[in-house]
Amino acid sequence: EWLVDVPDDFTANWLFTICPVGKRVLVVSAKGRTRIFTKAGKQIRSFPSRLPGGGLQKQRDNNSRAVLDGIYVEDKRTIFLLDIMFWRGEICRV
Repeated sequence: EWLVDVPDDFTANWLFTICPVGKRVLVVSAKGRTRIFTKAGKQIRSFPSRLPGGGLQKQRDNNSRAVLDGIYVEDKRTIFLLDIMFWRGEICRV
């Protein structure tokens, strides 16, 4: 969320992180490809990766996959990870 008004106790009682400017995306790796989707569900990139199910692993596992929440900065071709939602068959919950 955006921090519009800075609280008086900000430096003593708050934690924060800088957020890169980019598109909020869902990253899905499965069946040998990693795909990046917009919030509207449009696929914007597809490529092999070392994520589970992404195609560049030494051992093939057709059931292996990952689903990640992130911010995609297109000019840097970089995904900044916000959350791991699914990893190698396990739903990730906090």
